[in-house]
Amino acid sequence: MSRKKTLSCLKCWKVMRNKNDLRRKLNIVKYISFIIICFWMFLLPLAAEAEEAVKEETMQLVILLDGSQSMRKVDGQYLIKDFILEIVAITPENCRIGAAVYQDELCFLLPPGSDYDEIEKNLKKIEYTGYGNAGEGLEQALALLQEGNGERKILLISDGEIMMRTEAQTTESVEAFAQATEKAKEENITIDIVALGKSIEEGNTVYAAAGSTGGQIYEFSDSSVKRATSEA
Repeated sequence: MSRKKTLSCLKCWKVMRNKNDLRRKLNIVKYISFIIICFWMFLLPLAAEAEEAVKEETMQLVILLDGSQSMRKVDGQYLIKDFILEIVAITPENCRIGAAVYQDELCFLLPPGSDYDEIEKNLKKIEYTGYGNAGEGLEQALALLQEGNGERKILLISDGEIMMRTEAQTTESVEAFAQATEKAKEENITIDIVALGKSIEEGNTVYAAAGSTGGQIYEFSDSSVKRATSEA
């Protein structure tokens, strides 16, 4: 190979390396921005609510994650795992946190009061795959919350879609989700939703659960962020 061609190849290699470095830096910037936004929009209000609660009352929060394959499109870098762990790390002492992940079935269920290491260990095993049985997921998340005087919340993180392998299974999951939402409303359990990706306008979705229970929807779509106050 001539010296001229060698220099040309080296130049191309440096350009490609610089582009890769730039992409990596941009990904880091996006990651940091995402965590900061999540912190300001959800974690600080959560901490404020817990601090205002009567000391002998314990706030309970179950984080329910959609682990279906469609989540790869909106969280390909699995940033949500870090977001969940951030919540666990900074919550006040009188806020007990549990976690659950659903796909076709429940992947794991951890009751409020689970520690950071236990939640981290289970989250690490999760890969987005299969379908999204939100009905069973919400039912089981509700069952984790114990009765008491303190506030009870569920934070549902999803791309919004309820879909199973067959139409019959999808219908069953949708009905179960609606029933679980009604139960949450009756028991004064608030459901907040972190909605990832472009809002789904048609089909079976989870969004109504926030409005029905007096919760919030936090929308993350195409690098834009919007906090929507849902109407009952």
